Amino acid sequence: MITSLDLILFLVYTIILIIFGLYVNQRFVKDSVLQVYLIPFLIFKIFCSLAFCLIMTYYYPDKNDTFGYWNFSTSIYNYYLSSDNSISILDILFAPTDYLKTLPNIPTYTFALDKGYLIVVKFAFLLRFIGANSFLVTSLVFGFICFLCTILLYKTLRSIYPEYSRAIAWIVFFVPSVTFWSSGIMKDTITFSCICLLNWAIINIFYHRRNFIISLIIISFAVYLVFFVKTYILVGLLPALLILIFRLFLFKIKDFHLKLFVFPITLAFLIVATLASYKFINIYASKFSIDRVVRAAQVMQNWHLTLAKREDASSYDLGKIEMTPKGIATMGFKSYVVTFFRPYLWEVRNPVMLMTAVESFLILIATFYILLRSGIIFTLRKILSDPFLLYAIIFTIVFGIAVGFASFNFGALARYKIPCVPFYLMILLVCHYSIPISKLKL
Repeated sequence: MITSLDLILFLVYTIILIIFGLYVNQRFVKDSVLQVYLIPFLIFKIFCSLAFCLIMTYYYPDKNDTFGYWNFSTSIYNYYLSSDNSISILDILFAPTDYLKTLPNIPTYTFALDKGYLIVVKFAFLLRFIGANSFLVTSLVFGFICFLCTILLYKTLRSIYPEYSRAIAWIVFFVPSVTFWSSGIMKDTITFSCICLLNWAIINIFYHRRNFIISLIIISFAVYLVFFVKTYILVGLLPALLILIFRLFLFKIKDFHLKLFVFPITLAFLIVATLASYKFINIYASKFSIDRVVRAAQVMQNWHLTLAKREDASSYDLGKIEMTPKGIATMGFKSYVVTFFRPYLWEVRNPVMLMTAVESFLILIATFYILLRSGIIFTLRKILSDPFLLYAIIFTIVFGIAVGFASFNFGALARYKIPCVPFYLMILLVCHYSIPISKLKL
């Protein structure tokens, strides 16, 4: 899959991107912190794209979706270039599933014809024109687009907490698992980019009150992609976003009596909007209904446990699923723990897993440190008093429980959880810097 020509092209594109980054950094970037970290982040992102391709090619050649997307897009690309067709690139990008089924050398397995799968294939088809029809370079282009979106996430968080700019740069740019798993031809690259865009647009509209038109366009585009690529992200993100919008809307109203009048009306509207949104998701993505999720999770659990015994796969077991209040609460806690704090160091079975284990261990240490220093009561008060932190904790709880409950495999979990990792770290960051001096001296 990776040839000497791929490596040469990758080197050429790397030089071009770094030169372009240096030019933009010098001429257009005004943020002094971003000026310091832009090029190191770009180099780190390029390195992660290369590492991702090498690992997928030589370490997981038969156990990854990347080659499925690439091979599918290759069939479409070859058909487009063949002399006996008269279709345009737009025809391919907006082609329905039934049409793509008729193309030559198209995979016939069911999930390859899922709309979310096809969106990644179409992106791969489009970006390979920019990437010189090279697997390595096209992966780099995927990673570079995510690089740009991640910068928007940094700018969003910095606009809310400008006093923490340098720390924000570290948790957004240099978390290894997040950067690595969003650097290749994967669903995760697209969805993480969309999460960055969504946050930038939402904060622009409801916090800064600017860029309304472009923000609404970006929200529509990002929600469309996330809905079809990974619907469950919206299930976790939706209640958090609606509460954030609710809090920001009230925050801008200074008159107490007007705020008292608007509060119940806005709350009622958001409740109706949330229920209507979940009804829509249940209709158009019925596989995310509760009973189907539980059944699918049980099937996935049994499958990964079988793999663990047969192939020494990196599976985990949350125990029997009991549909009682106590059983659901216990399962929720276990799922949340496995998402953010596992695999433990003694559960490591391969080098890729080691990266996630070290990262999870450091997050666990940071969580205990902040809770012990500030206290649970102070931390909860800080989160509940800050609209963005409240949004972040709701998103990380709902999403963290969902992916921890459904994955049952540390390899898959490392990819699935990346949308919520920066937000969990953001909670730790703000709570850490908000600890009273009297508590720091204890």
